[in-house]
Amino acid sequence: MMKQWKKTELSYAIVPLSILAVIWVVAAFTGMWPWKENPYNSYTLQACAWLEGRLDLGQDYPWLELAVYGGKYYVSFPPFPSVLMLPFACIFGKNTPDHFIALFVIGIGSVYAVKLYRKLMKTTEQAEFYVFFLYLASGMLFVSVNGYVWFIAQNLCFTLSLMALFYAAEGKAGCSLALWACAVGCRPMVALYLPLLLYLLWKKWQKQNPEGT
Repeated sequence: MMKQWKKTELSYAIVPLSILAVIWVVAAFTGMWPWKENPYNSYTLQACAWLEGRLDLGQDYPWLELAVYGGKYYVSFPPFPSVLMLPFACIFGKNTPDHFIALFVIGIGSVYAVKLYRKLMKTTEQAEFYVFFLYLASGMLFVSVNGYVWFIAQNLCFTLSLMALFYAAEGKAGCSLALWACAVGCRPMVALYLPLLLYLLWKKWQKQNPEGT
């Protein structure tokens, strides 16, 4: 029993570490190391602007995709990733380690992917294989290698979506819908996940209330 428990729980460390190891190999070939400066740090710049009491960035950054209104420059993407950056911006300012934050988000997402697989499939068998496939045989590998503005939003959205699905399967409606709302704040098309979340919540409610009471 103890051996099985250890094997089951060990996956929560092995899976993210294995995925991060693959990303490390990719970095070795591309030079995209996590300690390098991030020139595409729109969310950090937005978080710093908020801390200064401004909605606009205060200046133009020609290499970024910005919205221009009234002669001011704004981040043109959905803003939730900037909320994540706020506490880090308080400490590091514009030198916030976006790349490392992105790697941490990937690690959390992979853990929830394992938990979600086990929850829905009702087995611990092959969970690691399917999660590796999910991350390493899809576009997620491409967007996981750094914390560029486009990539970290995708990563965060993916992780929040996995968490929302897991808590929906657990029947925790408040937590699930809050996480879903945050995911929508990263990539609005995730709004289309709502029927699936409601279905999972309804199935869980049915199981807990077989007589409909």
